[in-house]
Amino acid sequence: MRKRIEIDVERILRAINGYRQQHGAPPSVRDLTKMLGYSSTSVTHRRLKHLQEEGYLNQEEYRSRGFWLTEKARRLIDVLDEYQVPVLGLIRAGYPIPTLDGYSPGDEMAQLRLTKDIVPYEENLYALDVEGDSMRDALIQNGDTVILKGDVMPQNGDIVAAWLRDREETTLKRYYRPELRRTSPVSSDNLKYDDIHPEGTSHFVELRPANPDYKIIKVEEENLEVRGVVVAVIRRQIRPTAG
Repeated sequence: MRKRIEIDVERILRAINGYRQQHGAPPSVRDLTKMLGYSSTSVTHRRLKHLQEEGYLNQEEYRSRGFWLTEKARRLIDVLDEYQVPVLGLIRAGYPIPTLDGYSPGDEMAQLRLTKDIVPYEENLYALDVEGDSMRDALIQNGDTVILKGDVMPQNGDIVAAWLRDREETTLKRYYRPELRRTSPVSSDNLKYDDIHPEGTSHFVELRPANPDYKIIKVEEENLEVRGVVVAVIRRQIRPTAG
């Protein structure tokens, strides 16, 4: 059973949002007191102060109607239909290329507008434009845009933005970490290896393409940094732009 304060939070936020949609401005404290059936405006003030402290409301000082819902509040009541993520540059879906573009929030190049029906909102999302065709069989084409989550541990089979530390190169590939060390390269069913390091290390990760024209990259685990896991692909022809 949910706590009473959680129910009140949603009820107040929905009342504020509904009034604003109908009247084009937020309600006054007195309006909100009547709408919610509180016994006095002092009760409403206490509730609004709590919502501000919890990060659900901002309010302009000295204005009775000067409060508005934060993004946190809008997510809670599910009215944030659109949001934006930074497009941080290019990622090569092919052979690795030397580049640092796209991995520093300070280097944001553009914003990509998304809707929750395409990509459910999560924290730490960002976008990269794809160059190359090594992931074509995973339905990621040259010119597409991938949406990545930047703070998640990859699982076998995830498509990741991989940073190869010693070469300072990035690539978009499918992540695979064998449980057991192979003692010799594997070549079967179109799987080919491009060994960045020789045999003799016990922990390595395979970065697998989704195109038989490209080789698997095998890299020492300590030489690999996963900068994000792909959660969605935006096709080039339907990509929205931020206004």
